[in-house]
Amino acid sequence: MKTFKLLSIFLAALFFTIACEEAPQQEIDAANTALTDAKTAEAERYATSEFNMAKDTLNAALAEIEEQNAAFALTRSYDKAKQLLSSATTLAAQANEAAVANKEKVKAEVEMLMTEVKDEIANTQKLLKKAPKGKDGKMVLQAMTQELSTVEGSLGNVESLYNSGNYLSAKDNLMAAKQKVLSLQEELNTAISRKR
Repeated sequence: MKTFKLLSIFLAALFFTIACEEAPQQEIDAANTALTDAKTAEAERYATSEFNMAKDTLNAALAEIEEQNAAFALTRSYDKAKQLLSSATTLAAQANEAAVANKEKVKAEVEMLMTEVKDEIANTQKLLKKAPKGKDGKMVLQAMTQELSTVEGSLGNVESLYNSGNYLSAKDNLMAAKQKVLSLQEELNTAISRKR
């Protein structure tokens, strides 16, 4: 009889524990904080795949929690959700680290590209002086000089982007500027070789 009474108390306590299992709010908060930190580090732009993986894992965990919340209390288990939340937190931290590293890498690339573009502008200006200045050539050279001035003027915008920490946009603008300058050089070299 005493054993039966103890068993009844144990089963009642077990039922109460299982029935009262709640969603892992602490783990949810930790994953959300890690994802917010990754966003602050601009992981969406500088570590896109890592950030998306963390976000997708968190969404999967939240979907699992919703599924368990809708389940019958005695069958409810948040173990899978806890594992997913732990993975999401880890992935978000990795995305944060990758974003910081990638941002520094892009920053260095922008600095190098800025020097390259300035050098190429100087080279193009030298070619403009060597280019044939015939009747038709004069108008073409004026147009090319104008295009080169526009590219040179765009470097101020690039510097603003760089100074504000928007390295990806600065890099994109520099790549376009470099392409334009190289295209002008190609036209000028063709004109100069024809003259010869």
